[in-house]
Amino acid sequence: MSYAEKLRAYLDNLLGPIEPRFEQDINSIFEAVVEDDCSILVRNNSVKQKNSIIGLMLNNNYNINLSLFILIPNLFRLCFIQEKITVPTFCPIFIYRSDKMLFLPLTLTKKYIQAFLYFGYSSDIYKYPYPYHPNKTLVQDKINDFIKKKRNLTNSSFTDVYYFVSQIYSSDSLLIQFNNFYRDIMKSKNLAANEKIECNKYISWFYTTECSCLNGNLNDTFSITRTKPAIIPQTDLVTLNNAISSFPTGATDNIALQKSSFISNTYSKNDLTTYGVAPTIELVKDKVYTLIDILFLAQEVLQDVQIEISYAFLSKCYSKKDYMNPELLPELDNYYKNYYYNTLNVISMNP
Repeated sequence: MSYAEKLRAYLDNLLGPIEPRFEQDINSIFEAVVEDDCSILVRNNSVKQKNSIIGLMLNNNYNINLSLFILIPNLFRLCFIQEKITVPTFCPIFIYRSDKMLFLPLTLTKKYIQAFLYFGYSSDIYKYPYPYHPNKTLVQDKINDFIKKKRNLTNSSFTDVYYFVSQIYSSDSLLIQFNNFYRDIMKSKNLAANEKIECNKYISWFYTTECSCLNGNLNDTFSITRTKPAIIPQTDLVTLNNAISSFPTGATDNIALQKSSFISNTYSKNDLTTYGVAPTIELVKDKVYTLIDILFLAQEVLQDVQIEISYAFLSKCYSKKDYMNPELLPELDNYYKNYYYNTLNVISMNP
């Protein structure tokens, strides 16, 4: 049995007997899953969901893996940066009539995620409509501005990454949003241990939770794409804190270890093995990131910016990382253009 035959058999089994009037839509779903490289289909519903993903109920173990994929900013997801968005593969959860499919989002590679963070991109298409051109010398220009104004800068002040990053980057930038979110997560456990309750925090970036096609007609699909800050309670921040503590050496060294149980339950376009055998994670691991991975990548960018700032104040030459190269900006611009128009399209599908 070929891969396509196996996948079609899976869809038939998932959806049950197909009414003739839905046959074309099922074929469309099947073709999208086979041809689209922006997500991989979860084999069955072993990752269960209760109520809504947001929010977020992360303290329930059946929800945490799926939630950590759903909360990835749409700007980093391959489905949103390709030229045309595809139903249903851009939907982490796709409800078709009374059945549910789960799609594991694939992302940009580490270099491009960090480039978007470094150059100060935001996911907010309303505040930053296309064309949007970031300052390619953003960090250096701001440092030069500080020096010209002869501010009272000491060694301790310019090593305060939070101060300088907040001066260089907009509060709408994903780097600042991830920085603030990471700090809230790290504070949450200590607050809970001391029985202190803090106000709910927010997730500010744009992300998509699920899509529904209840009548079987794909043209009537609607999505839930968050474009306004979503509340995340303190209990979920504590759960994220515990999850982060299970990543002892950071994102890049823990992909296979932390996600293999979830990814091993997926179909990949590269799955050429016998039915029921999972594709090797090596085929997709550089494009599979969770929210926690991206939090780590953002922390790496913050540390690199801190070093770049300190070198500039000491009049030393800093060797920039690959993701800091302004030559990446034309690619980022094209990705952002696709993201902008795809997001407009998806938002029009919101109920």
